[in-house]
Amino acid sequence: LYLSGYILLNLQFGGEQFALTCAQAIPLLVEVIMAPDSREPENVNPTENAISAVTKILKYNKTAITNPNEMIALWFNWLPVVEDEDEALHVYGYMSDLIQSNNPIILGVNNCNLPRIASIIATCFYREAVPVPHPEAERLLGIMKEIESNPNLSQACISSLPAEQKAAVESAYQVTAAAAATAAAAAAAGTQ
Repeated sequence: LYLSGYILLNLQFGGEQFALTCAQAIPLLVEVIMAPDSREPENVNPTENAISAVTKILKYNKTAITNPNEMIALWFNWLPVVEDEDEALHVYGYMSDLIQSNNPIILGVNNCNLPRIASIIATCFYREAVPVPHPEAERLLGIMKEIESNPNLSQACISSLPAEQKAAVESAYQVTAAAAATAAAAAAAGTQ
Protein backbone atom coordinates (compact mmCIF):
# COMPACT_ATOMS: atom_id res chain seq x y z
CA LEU A 1 0.00 0.00 0.00
CA TYR A 2 2.82 2.40 0.86
CA LEU A 3 4.60 1.61 -2.41
CA SER A 4 1.37 2.07 -4.35
CA GLY A 5 0.86 5.49 -2.74
CA TYR A 6 4.47 6.44 -3.51
CA ILE A 7 4.05 5.47 -7.15
CA LEU A 8 0.75 7.37 -7.42
CA LEU A 9 2.38 10.49 -5.95
CA ASN A 10 5.21 10.20 -8.46
CA LEU A 11 2.72 9.78 -11.29
CA GLN A 12 0.94 12.95 -10.24
CA PHE A 13 3.89 15.09 -9.20
CA GLY A 14 7.00 13.35 -10.55
CA GLY A 15 7.32 15.68 -13.50
CA GLU A 16 9.18 15.08 -16.73
CA GLN A 17 11.79 12.76 -15.19
CA PHE A 18 9.13 10.32 -14.04
CA ALA A 19 7.13 10.80 -17.25
CA LEU A 20 9.90 9.10 -19.21
CA THR A 21 9.90 6.16 -16.80
CA CYS A 22 6.11 5.91 -17.17
CA ALA A 23 6.34 5.93 -20.95
CA GLN A 24 8.99 3.21 -20.83
CA ALA A 25 6.72 1.07 -18.62
CA ILE A 26 3.80 1.19 -21.05
CA PRO A 27 5.06 -1.51 -23.48
CA LEU A 28 5.68 -3.92 -20.59
CA LEU A 29 2.22 -3.28 -19.16
CA VAL A 30 0.63 -3.70 -22.60
CA GLU A 31 2.45 -7.02 -22.99
CA VAL A 32 0.96 -8.27 -19.71
CA ILE A 33 -2.54 -7.04 -20.62
CA MET A 34 -2.47 -8.39 -24.17
CA ALA A 35 -1.10 -11.83 -23.29
CA PRO A 36 -3.41 -14.57 -24.64
CA ASP A 37 -4.09 -15.90 -21.14
CA SER A 38 -4.36 -12.51 -19.43
CA ARG A 39 -8.04 -12.92 -18.55
CA GLU A 40 -7.70 -16.46 -17.22
CA PRO A 41 -8.72 -16.68 -13.54
CA GLU A 42 -5.14 -16.98 -12.30
CA ASN A 43 -4.06 -13.93 -14.33
CA VAL A 44 -7.02 -11.57 -14.18
CA ASN A 45 -5.89 -9.66 -11.05
CA PRO A 46 -2.38 -8.87 -12.37
CA THR A 47 -3.95 -7.96 -15.72
CA GLU A 48 -6.41 -5.56 -14.11
CA ASN A 49 -3.61 -4.09 -11.99
CA ALA A 50 -1.66 -3.47 -15.20
CA ILE A 51 -4.75 -1.82 -16.74
CA SER A 52 -5.02 0.37 -13.66
CA ALA A 53 -1.33 1.29 -13.91
CA VAL A 54 -1.85 2.36 -17.53
CA THR A 55 -4.92 4.31 -16.37
CA LYS A 56 -2.88 6.23 -13.81
CA ILE A 57 -0.11 6.95 -16.31
CA LEU A 58 -2.65 8.26 -18.84
CA LYS A 59 -4.40 10.36 -16.23
CA TYR A 60 -1.46 11.77 -14.32
CA ASN A 61 1.74 11.66 -16.33
CA LYS A 62 1.39 10.96 -20.06
CA THR A 63 3.60 13.76 -21.36
CA ALA A 64 6.33 11.40 -22.59
CA ILE A 65 3.94 9.01 -24.36
CA THR A 66 4.32 9.60 -28.08
CA ASN A 67 0.82 8.38 -28.96
CA PRO A 68 -1.52 9.13 -26.02
CA ASN A 69 -4.67 9.06 -28.17
CA GLU A 70 -3.81 5.61 -29.53
CA MET A 71 -3.06 4.48 -25.99
CA ILE A 72 -6.45 5.78 -24.76
CA ALA A 73 -8.22 3.89 -27.56
CA LEU A 74 -6.35 0.71 -26.67
CA TRP A 75 -7.05 1.23 -22.96
CA PHE A 76 -10.78 1.60 -23.67
CA ASN A 77 -10.77 -1.79 -25.41
CA TRP A 78 -9.46 -3.45 -22.23
CA LEU A 79 -12.52 -2.49 -20.19
CA PRO A 80 -14.35 -3.55 -18.12
CA VAL A 81 -12.30 -4.32 -15.05
CA VAL A 82 -14.24 -5.98 -12.26
CA GLU A 83 -12.01 -7.90 -9.87
CA ASP A 84 -10.20 -5.26 -7.78
CA GLU A 85 -12.46 -2.60 -6.29
CA ASP A 86 -9.60 -0.27 -5.39
CA GLU A 87 -8.21 -0.33 -8.93
CA ALA A 88 -11.66 -0.24 -10.51
CA LEU A 89 -12.30 3.09 -8.79
CA HIS A 90 -9.27 4.57 -10.58
CA VAL A 91 -10.21 3.04 -13.91
CA TYR A 92 -13.86 4.12 -13.82
CA GLY A 93 -12.96 7.52 -12.43
CA TYR A 94 -10.71 8.10 -15.44
CA MET A 95 -13.33 6.73 -17.82
CA SER A 96 -15.86 9.15 -16.30
CA ASP A 97 -13.36 12.02 -16.70
CA LEU A 98 -12.97 11.19 -20.38
CA ILE A 99 -16.71 10.83 -20.99
CA GLN A 100 -17.60 14.01 -19.10
CA SER A 101 -14.97 15.94 -21.07
CA ASN A 102 -16.55 14.63 -24.30
CA ASN A 103 -13.37 12.85 -25.30
CA PRO A 104 -13.86 11.97 -28.99
CA ILE A 105 -11.80 8.78 -28.72
CA ILE A 106 -13.97 7.37 -25.95
CA LEU A 107 -17.30 8.63 -27.30
CA GLY A 108 -16.48 7.68 -30.89
CA VAL A 109 -17.68 9.24 -34.11
CA ASN A 110 -21.29 10.41 -33.62
CA ASN A 111 -21.19 8.87 -30.12
CA CYS A 112 -20.98 5.38 -31.61
CA ASN A 113 -19.29 4.05 -28.44
CA LEU A 114 -22.21 4.89 -26.14
CA PRO A 115 -23.65 1.35 -26.28
CA ARG A 116 -20.25 -0.01 -25.22
CA ILE A 117 -19.98 2.61 -22.47
CA ALA A 118 -23.43 1.65 -21.16
CA SER A 119 -22.43 -2.02 -21.24
CA ILE A 120 -19.18 -1.33 -19.36
CA ILE A 121 -21.03 0.65 -16.69
CA ALA A 122 -23.76 -1.99 -16.37
CA THR A 123 -21.12 -4.72 -16.05
CA CYS A 124 -19.37 -2.65 -13.41
CA PHE A 125 -22.52 -2.55 -11.28
CA TYR A 126 -23.50 -6.15 -12.01
CA ARG A 127 -20.07 -7.39 -10.91
CA GLU A 128 -20.00 -4.94 -7.97
CA ALA A 129 -16.67 -3.51 -9.14
CA VAL A 130 -17.48 -0.08 -7.69
CA PRO A 131 -19.18 0.22 -4.28
CA VAL A 132 -22.61 1.81 -4.09
CA PRO A 133 -23.01 4.42 -2.77
CA HIS A 134 -19.69 6.00 -3.74
CA PRO A 135 -18.81 9.20 -5.61
CA GLU A 136 -17.52 7.22 -8.61
CA ALA A 137 -20.71 5.16 -8.67
CA GLU A 138 -22.68 8.40 -8.69
CA ARG A 139 -20.66 9.66 -11.65
CA LEU A 140 -21.28 6.44 -13.57
CA LEU A 141 -24.99 6.59 -12.76
CA GLY A 142 -25.05 10.20 -13.96
CA ILE A 143 -23.66 9.05 -17.30
CA MET A 144 -26.30 6.32 -17.48
CA LYS A 145 -29.04 8.87 -16.67
CA GLU A 146 -27.84 11.05 -19.53
CA ILE A 147 -28.01 8.10 -21.90
CA GLU A 148 -31.45 7.12 -20.59
CA SER A 149 -32.78 10.68 -20.93
CA ASN A 150 -32.57 10.43 -24.72
CA PRO A 151 -35.13 7.91 -26.02
CA ASN A 152 -33.07 7.04 -29.09
CA LEU A 153 -29.89 6.53 -27.06
CA SER A 154 -31.76 4.59 -24.43
CA GLN A 155 -33.17 2.28 -27.08
CA ALA A 156 -29.76 1.74 -28.65
CA CYS A 157 -27.79 1.40 -25.41
CA ILE A 158 -29.95 0.28 -22.52
CA SER A 159 -32.53 -1.96 -24.14
CA SER A 160 -29.83 -4.33 -25.40
CA LEU A 161 -28.37 -4.95 -21.93
CA PRO A 162 -29.03 -8.32 -20.29
CA ALA A 163 -31.80 -8.25 -17.68
CA GLU A 164 -29.39 -8.91 -14.80
CA GLN A 165 -27.27 -5.89 -15.79
CA LYS A 166 -30.35 -3.67 -16.06
CA ALA A 167 -31.39 -4.86 -12.60
CA ALA A 168 -27.94 -4.10 -11.21
CA VAL A 169 -28.06 -0.54 -12.58
CA GLU A 170 -31.57 -0.06 -11.16
CA SER A 171 -30.40 -1.36 -7.80
CA ALA A 172 -27.47 1.07 -7.86
CA TYR A 173 -29.91 3.93 -8.53
CA GLN A 174 -32.07 2.82 -5.59
CA VAL A 175 -29.18 2.41 -3.14
CA THR A 176 -27.74 5.78 -4.14
CA ALA A 177 -31.13 7.49 -3.77
CA ALA A 178 -31.70 5.86 -0.37
CA ALA A 179 -28.25 6.94 0.84
CA ALA A 180 -28.89 10.50 -0.36
CA ALA A 181 -32.28 10.56 1.42
CA THR A 182 -30.70 9.26 4.63
CA ALA A 183 -27.93 11.88 4.44
CA ALA A 184 -30.48 14.64 3.79
CA ALA A 185 -32.61 13.52 6.74
CA ALA A 186 -29.56 13.40 8.99
CA ALA A 187 -28.51 16.85 7.88
CA ALA A 188 -32.02 18.22 8.46
CA ALA A 189 -32.16 16.61 11.90
CA GLY A 190 -28.78 18.12 12.77
CA THR A 191 -29.92 21.66 11.90
CA GLN A 192 -33.04 21.56 14.07
